[in-house]
Amino acid sequence: MMDRMKVMTMPPLVTLGQRQGREFAKREIVRFVEHGMTATQAGKHCPVPMHRTTVYRLLKRVEREGEQALTERRHGHPVKLREEVLTFVLDRLSEPRVCCQPRGPTPRGGAI
Repeated sequence: MMDRMKVMTMPPLVTLGQRQGREFAKREIVRFVEHGMTATQAGKHCPVPMHRTTVYRLLKRVEREGEQALTERRHGHPVKLREEVLTFVLDRLSEPRVCCQPRGPTPRGGAI
């Protein structure tokens, strides 16, 4: 019989510290550009390097949305099976199958 498999859950893709670091980096980029740096220079001097096009997109979002544009929007990939469903599937897989158990005496000749 198969031993019960341990259910492993995925860690969060973006931790709180990483999220705060990215928000800080976005604020720094906006500040650098406001003080006269080009988008390329600001992207290179930032703690989280950004491509020039990404910097321009960020600046445009800041113009439209204000402070809200600096908050982290990354969602990552959703977990494919939630813990309850994964546990159910693993339980079902560990149960012996009816089709694999002998059905009793075989007919003459050994054919099933």
